[in-house]
Amino acid sequence: MYFKKNSDKVKNCGFTLIELLVVIAIIGVLIAIVVTALDQSRMKGRDGARKTQINEVLKALELHYSDGSGYPDDGTPGDNTVGDILSNIGSGFIGGPYIRRLPDESNLYQYCVSADRKSMLIAVNTEQDKGGSNYCSIVRGAGPDYGCTAWRSAYAADPCSRRF
Repeated sequence: MYFKKNSDKVKNCGFTLIELLVVIAIIGVLIAIVVTALDQSRMKGRDGARKTQINEVLKALELHYSDGSGYPDDGTPGDNTVGDILSNIGSGFIGGPYIRRLPDESNLYQYCVSADRKSMLIAVNTEQDKGGSNYCSIVRGAGPDYGCTAWRSAYAADPCSRRF
């Protein structure tokens, strides 16, 4: 029989600790990239849903306006400078012939109407921040007073057409 000396032993095949750490670090970087991309996709999806919801509300507001009574009151009695969240629209607008119910997250929408109820603004709180505020605005009517001009210039100067 032939015996090998200790120096002739075959080396163990395997990974060193450094090699394992490098592989784990690479996997960690790849996971971080995938999670970030997934979060961006979800954020765009939620903003897409907001776009659809706000278009339905705008259609209902336009129907209310075309019936000759102007845009509905913004729900803030005696105050035409700040507006209110969309769920506080007055004059039986919600549940009436124009719209049955508001979007579930109606607190993400700010509604303002001018004193003569001929101009209105809806501000949408989006997740895609384009610098400054998360709000963007959609206006209807001649303006320049949409019922919350100071609030708009401070928080929602961006038109929603840039975000959606």
